[in-house]
Amino acid sequence: MLSKSPFIESLNSFLLGNKLIREGEKIVVAVSGGIDSMVLFKSLFQLKDQRKINLVIAHFNHQLRGKESDEDEDFVRQYTKEHGVDCYIERANTSLTAETQKISIQEAARNLRYAFFTKVRTSIGFSKIATGHNADDNCETILLNVFRGAGVHGLRGIPIYRSDNGIIRPLLFA
Repeated sequence: MLSKSPFIESLNSFLLGNKLIREGEKIVVAVSGGIDSMVLFKSLFQLKDQRKINLVIAHFNHQLRGKESDEDEDFVRQYTKEHGVDCYIERANTSLTAETQKISIQEAARNLRYAFFTKVRTSIGFSKIATGHNADDNCETILLNVFRGAGVHGLRGIPIYRSDNGIIRPLLFA
């Protein structure tokens, strides 16, 4: 049964209006352990029976914050166990990857994370990857693009759906 929470109703409307998740679809939810990704998972979890969707969690430990990174991983692992949801976890030395590839830590982290999410999605036959990006992230992206001189194309911000890699961003309305 659908929760009567205004947030859940808004999310469901956003999903339907943008055709982000079809009935019966299988979704990998990218969960860092932070508030945005936890809200995403909890909200999709509330909708899973009504929308007849299957969810798994994927968590990537960048090993950038020492004990904190490990605590996030442990939190996600425990949370999924309590909710009976499959969890896929991978870790990598992001700093070393950045140094070896001569790229920024942010770029290395993004590349590692999305490669892992894609690997999980394809290996288990799921169709999409949901990330916790929200309207604040979108505004930040637009401003960064403007300051970088990206022009008109940079004003678009974060796409709601990318068909090339199956990434959806269900919280961009919030």
